[in-house]
Amino acid sequence: MRYTVYATITTNGPYDFNYMWMQKDGNESAVKNLVFDQAGSKTISREWMVGRGDSPNDRWMQIIALWPDYIEFDKAIFKNNCP
Repeated sequence: MRYTVYATITTNGPYDFNYMWMQKDGNESAVKNLVFDQAGSKTISREWMVGRGDSPNDRWMQIIALWPDYIEFDKAIFKNNCP
C-alpha cells in the first residue's frame, strides 16, 4: 500500500526555509529547501510504501521546519490495515 502526504505552504511575502520529513519508522528525508520569491502557496508531498508483510500498526509522517525557525508541525497519522 502506498501512502502520500501533502502539505501546502503559504507565505505572505518572500520566504526561504529548510525542512525535512520525519516518519514513524525513522526513514527521514534529506534536508530540503523551499524558496518563495513572492507571496503564494506551494504544495509538497512525500510517499511511503508499506509492504504486505509489515505490521498493521498506525503510521505517521511529519514536516519539521529547520531554518530559519525550528517548527514541528502536526503529524499526519494513517492506519495500515493491510494483513
